[in-house]
Amino acid sequence: MKFSRIYQAVFLLICLCFVTACEEKVRTPEQAALDFFHAIYVANDTDLAASYCLPELAELVKHYHSPHSVKRHIIGFTMDEVELSVSETDADFFRKVATQAEVSIHFKGKVEGFVREDERTVIVVKKGMEWYVQEVKPDMFMTNG
Repeated sequence: MKFSRIYQAVFLLICLCFVTACEEKVRTPEQAALDFFHAIYVANDTDLAASYCLPELAELVKHYHSPHSVKRHIIGFTMDEVELSVSETDADFFRKVATQAEVSIHFKGKVEGFVREDERTVIVVKKGMEWYVQEVKPDMFMTNG
């Protein structure tokens, strides 16, 4: 009788290990935004960056081919030796039921040898269980002319 309880406990422990091991790790809105910018600024891989986007933005990213062009035309600035961090997000309170969020990413890097800091906001959308970048919001301080 005592042994059967021990076996039951061991069996339950093994089952619990399998259940937690099979649990999928789902990206957060913040991680999706960071992965997108990391692919462009650190990995210099537009195909990888496009994989973190919804089809419309992915097509635009692939259209520009080079990371330099994506930085210049879609994001609005080029930078070397970039460090990325999440600045803010609006997905905190309703994270479980939200299907869209805005995430601001802080950039710190070098432009022509000088340290520069900037920030960009992206809209991320949940499709299925994953988050994808839908849009890079334009810099509100950038002007034409």
